[in-house]
Amino acid sequence: MGHLALHEAEGERGAGYVIRDHDGKLMLAASFSLFDISVPLAEMIGVWNAIKATVMRLGTPKLWVEGNTLGITRVIEQGTKVDGYAANLLGDIKSWLRMLDMYNVTHIYREGNIPTDSMAVGGSKGI
Repeated sequence: MGHLALHEAEGERGAGYVIRDHDGKLMLAASFSLFDISVPLAEMIGVWNAIKATVMRLGTPKLWVEGNTLGITRVIEQGTKVDGYAANLLGDIKSWLRMLDMYNVTHIYREGNIPTDSMAVGGSKGI
């Protein structure tokens, strides 16, 4: 299962993800800073990184993405149109998801995603 979070505050933006197996055991986690980009693009970059790590690095055949970014989960699930660089990222995401035996993308409130939200806060501070 992959958890994704985006943190934004005045002048700082970061994303993070935590990937666990079906028993809740930590498989991979990361955080990163995002500079001078829109919130929707920052969200898309976060999802792109998390899914790429899961599919390309871990080779996981099944994935359940829980993200606290409702807009992006809707874009992935419902196929809402995006433009520019976000469209390229979405193309990659959809291509990687097609490689899986099964996937699910759902929204989770920030309060239910505390470890991942902490990773995103760290990313926004360059930690």
